[in-house]
Amino acid sequence: MRHNDPMLIEMVRERGMRAMWALCASVPPLVLAGAIAASGGCTSETTLHGAASPASAPAITHVVLIDLTDPSQAPELERDCDELLPRIEDVVLYGRGRHLDIGRGSVDGQYSVGLLIGFNDDAAYRRYLDHPLHQELVMKWQPRWRSIRIFDLGDESAR
Repeated sequence: MRHNDPMLIEMVRERGMRAMWALCASVPPLVLAGAIAASGGCTSETTLHGAASPASAPAITHVVLIDLTDPSQAPELERDCDELLPRIEDVVLYGRGRHLDIGRGSVDGQYSVGLLIGFNDDAAYRRYLDHPLHQELVMKWQPRWRSIRIFDLGDESAR
């Protein structure tokens, strides 16, 4: 699959965030970011603080896949993420979910919770990393991680 595959673009354009998480489970992150960008960005229901319009994807997309030592704690982690991360001013896109089993053996489902967070530029991303709410989340959950994979995708002009 290519980032500009018409099927991917149309799926994200028509179905918004739910389709994006289905794609997260089935395609590599770089392909996903390309499909989001080529689709004209995310729907308004997935943007926060009015900073990103449906016509433009965030300049930086932060994808985090967390594998918990106790997967039964995933709902608690999701609640904490929902409570803390969207409140950070520099977050212009927020989404989270769990692996979606669509019956493809080649899909990597080795994570408990996935996060998708967007920023308008490098400075906003750096402020997010240092923000007390982000730090609070990391401090609480880091001891419970088995592993974490982070992918930062974006446009070099954001730097």
